[in-house]
Amino acid sequence: MSVNPANPPRPALIATDEAGFVYITTLERWPVIVTKIVDDVYKTRHSLDLSEVDKLKEGKEIIDSIGELKYQMQRRKPL
Repeated sequence: MSVNPANPPRPALIATDEAGFVYITTLERWPVIVTKIVDDVYKTRHSLDLSEVDKLKEGKEIIDSIGELKYQMQRRKPL
């Protein structure tokens, strides 16, 4: 029997199992990681020269997208 996405070597971890490692990681660790990402993009964006309009715009879009992801995570919305 070969291992592939349809036939993994072990069952997938499920984030809805409140006793499991994945649940705790999803609930506690992911928001910290996402916050650090937003902070890093924010700092990078504010270190740019004002003439780099495209990069400034892209940085704002990244911050907005990740902020929305964090909002959904905090309200336990499906990812």
